[in-house]
Amino acid sequence: MEICNSTKPHLCQVEDLHDVSCLRYGSQVDDLRLSNGIDSTQMQIRSFTDGGELREGAAVQEIDSSASDAVGKREIMITANDVMVTFKVGSGGSRAMLRALRGASLQVGTGEAVAVVGESGSGKSTLLRAIAGLNTPSSGQIELRAGSKVQMVFQDSGASLTPWMTVEQLLDERLVATGVRDKHERQERILAASDSVGLYRQMLSAKAYQLSGGQRQRAALARSVVVPPEILLCDEPTSALDVSLAAVVLNLISNLRKSLGMTLIFVTHDLAVARVVADRIAVMYLGQFVEVGSTDQVLSDPTHPYTKALLSAVPDSGSTPILLNGDPASPLSVPSGCSFHPRCPSVVGSCSSTEQYLTISPASRGHLVACGVALGGQ
Repeated sequence: MEICNSTKPHLCQVEDLHDVSCLRYGSQVDDLRLSNGIDSTQMQIRSFTDGGELREGAAVQEIDSSASDAVGKREIMITANDVMVTFKVGSGGSRAMLRALRGASLQVGTGEAVAVVGESGSGKSTLLRAIAGLNTPSSGQIELRAGSKVQMVFQDSGASLTPWMTVEQLLDERLVATGVRDKHERQERILAASDSVGLYRQMLSAKAYQLSGGQRQRAALARSVVVPPEILLCDEPTSALDVSLAAVVLNLISNLRKSLGMTLIFVTHDLAVARVVADRIAVMYLGQFVEVGSTDQVLSDPTHPYTKALLSAVPDSGSTPILLNGDPASPLSVPSGCSFHPRCPSVVGSCSSTEQYLTISPASRGHLVACGVALGGQ
């Protein structure tokens, strides 16, 4: 359909636990034909009801001013406001709801790089997939600047590349899908993209399954930037690489972000990586952000007990490791009050009953912390 060249589809439920992102499903085509569209100066808004139903073009909800303070004077590119994502797990009578995101809120400025860090299972990847439109939030709101193209680089690049297609075919497919019809122009852009990520031109004829880990990640990056996006989402793209290859890929991503002016959200469990790539760091625990600040603020002056514990575990950090009580809480059974309180070394009585929200640290504007004890309020 002609409308496919200009309109991004949202996820539609085909049947229970089966969603598809295609304009042919649901009432999307009819809705789009009746709609007058969204003004190009406005944000693209995906607002979700408590049942996960998409409400395109809903009124923008007011965002806490603390989030804007953290972004500074940059134009807002991405806003996630109170986003919740739940999954049904189990089968039969033992089915339960896994709360992967529990009201996550974050703003990212144009051209900014934000690293999202936290333990495995904290909801980092789920947040990226929600922003990319691959996961449907149960409720909340996601806003992108109008007209923004989004690309995602996955942790397992091999699984995201069709194995029997050559690198050139993978890049060409992306160009054709975005409406580039001229074959000569497509060839020039393919060569430029491969050069920009340091992928030898002779590798363009190689099939994806023939590539090494580093080459696959370069190919994935080339596919992401062959049509330059405004937003690049990276889900631990270096975790499966050795140290030397990881450093090369990190430099590639940093250079591409600066040369193309992209906004970057980079998920990682490695704080050393976050230091290299990010302007700001957002620390996530059990589906919520517990600390957000500039890279220097978070790494040099951590405030939340969880952030302090993460930093103390970094080898050669010079600090005494902070041992946390018990095991990480399960998103299937989230503790009441502050979700970190069962493991927190600074816990007080009210922590088990009082839920915490990101608040500006009095000592540093733009440094947000979700801990009343750390901020002296409890």
